[in-house]
Amino acid sequence: DRSAPIIIYPPEATYVPLYSKVNLSCVATGYPQPVITWYKDDERIDNAITPFYIIEALTLDTRGRYSCSASNEEGMDESDKAYIKIKGLIQYMASLNLTKRYVEEFIKSERQQK
Repeated sequence: DRSAPIIIYPPEATYVPLYSKVNLSCVATGYPQPVITWYKDDERIDNAITPFYIIEALTLDTRGRYSCSASNEEGMDESDKAYIKIKGLIQYMASLNLTKRYVEEFIKSERQQK
């Protein structure tokens, strides 16, 4: 019987030392056999179309949020994002929201100081 994909073994969060090898899996059921697509930080990874994705040596550039999708003619399933982090390294994400008024007042004060 034909069936839409269901990811049964999604990638899992990993916390390993710098330069470690990382093996991620994305195993899915479905018929016809689903095509797997890998993503890092919401960007598609070129030529990553197998159920397993290997990071040979985890670095600052290869750490991030990994996910996968499985698709066939019957539908698509997406995994949650798996955070791949470097052990022993302080990692954080920061966001800054400035209002238009704050920016205008800051620029005005900078001009007055000149």
